[in-house]
Amino acid sequence: MERHEFTKTNFSSECEGSAAPHIDELKLLAVIQELPNQLANGTAKKISQHYDTVIYLEASTLSSTGAVAVKIFGEQSLFKDWYDWTSSTQAQRSFEAAELLLKNDISTPRAIGWINQWQGRRLKGSFYLSEFVEAISVRDVLSNIYYESSDYDEMMNLVSTVAPAIRSMHDSGFFHGDLGNQNIMLPGKQFRSGTLPMFIDLNRYKLSSSALSLRKRSLDLARLLFPEKYRRVLFEIYADGNLPVDQLWRVAEIKRRLIAIKKQTRPLRHPIKTLKGKYTNNRSEIKPIC
Repeated sequence: MERHEFTKTNFSSECEGSAAPHIDELKLLAVIQELPNQLANGTAKKISQHYDTVIYLEASTLSSTGAVAVKIFGEQSLFKDWYDWTSSTQAQRSFEAAELLLKNDISTPRAIGWINQWQGRRLKGSFYLSEFVEAISVRDVLSNIYYESSDYDEMMNLVSTVAPAIRSMHDSGFFHGDLGNQNIMLPGKQFRSGTLPMFIDLNRYKLSSSALSLRKRSLDLARLLFPEKYRRVLFEIYADGNLPVDQLWRVAEIKRRLIAIKKQTRPLRHPIKTLKGKYTNNRSEIKPIC
């Protein structure tokens, strides 16, 4: 996958951003400026609220679907702000990743743009906008199948739908970096076999000029959580007869166990952050900007 140069606009001494080629940058900025009022009067609503917040907003001037999803990234440490100042923010990377995927025919909600607000070198607001697409996550589909119907055929259909899409993404040289079940979306309110999966939460991506190495493929696959026998089938479908399944599986399983250990020991490694609720409480705020 070829890396592209992305430009940005300085709207003021504090605000910067960029929009997709089909979007007017000033309209993008106006939407973000009006967001606090729209939340207050009910024309916008929060649809996800964890460390980051996602807001649903009707905006036919920006989106072919008639609505946009605004992701507001949470507060960061001083060091992370400094790093993003010298490189790029999560909102920027999300936008760039989406544009790269779409240019390579990998599905993700269509990117609209991003806005950052800085105060000196402290990041006071960071927003990524994409078209809103009605969809259900693989996590929710898996839960419905595994805990309600236990339908073997439906589980196989799910695995057969997801695996080739991930393979195409990796073959293009795109490493997702957070490829969990919650970050693979299937268009529609219910899962239908044959739908094209969409990848979201792209800000941890890394790019290779050619197809990913076996190790990188395994590391990206490690976060997928399926019952073991179906996870093995997913790997076999992904390998498609021309990649060594056992090697992919072995590296991914080691990484999966390390991820589980890291998650379980987080309170011991970061006791103060845990007590403050840093990992569970939302810290992204919606304030007037620019």
